[in-house]
Amino acid sequence: MAEPRVLTPERLAQIVDDVRHGVYDKVAAERAGIHQVTFRFWMVRGQGIAEKRAEAALHGMEAPPPSLYEDFYVQVTAARSEARQLAERRVFETDPKFWLTHAAGVRDDWRPTQRKTAQERADEAKAKQEAEAARLKALREAEQRKLADARAVVAGYANADEEQAAYFAADRRAEAAATLSGHKYHSDAWYASWSKWMEHFWGGAPAPMQEKGGATDN
Repeated sequence: MAEPRVLTPERLAQIVDDVRHGVYDKVAAERAGIHQVTFRFWMVRGQGIAEKRAEAALHGMEAPPPSLYEDFYVQVTAARSEARQLAERRVFETDPKFWLTHAAGVRDDWRPTQRKTAQERADEAKAKQEAEAARLKALREAEQRKLADARAVVAGYANADEEQAAYFAADRRAEAAATLSGHKYHSDAWYASWSKWMEHFWGGAPAPMQEKGGATDN
């Protein structure tokens, strides 16, 4: 099993030098033979010790002893700032216009003016209102179409009920008349079913008939 990497003054100096010259933390850690997780652990541990020592000094309390991890955190943080400072100076010297418009923390009056005129803001507000009105109109029309469809369905059911009621009333009247005359009445639906059955077995449907007393009237 490989021996775990430990923080040494030599490894600290190598990482700090790489970071100072613009090398990213991950690459600097790998070049020093450690994992980036180990690098972050050293930074967090050093930051905790540095904050405790600073708080103790502020309140006149006993401070923890100095640590190599605190040195690692302080020196790496300073190296990052130095690398950023060198890069910003280089950009400032070679492309001042770019530096003015892109540097972090620059004054607002140095940035390009992108403010909208009053007319542009009014046009945008009007366009938003028109779009919202069109959306609401489309919703109302969709609701009206749904309501019209529902009314048509209800009306269709009502018409169908009326037609069916009229059919059954006529059927019942015919059945009553046949009963009074001594005939057994068969409805159209029954005769249609019986005709299909006869056609299936005998190859033809008989003529309509009525039954009286269980016998066939010719």
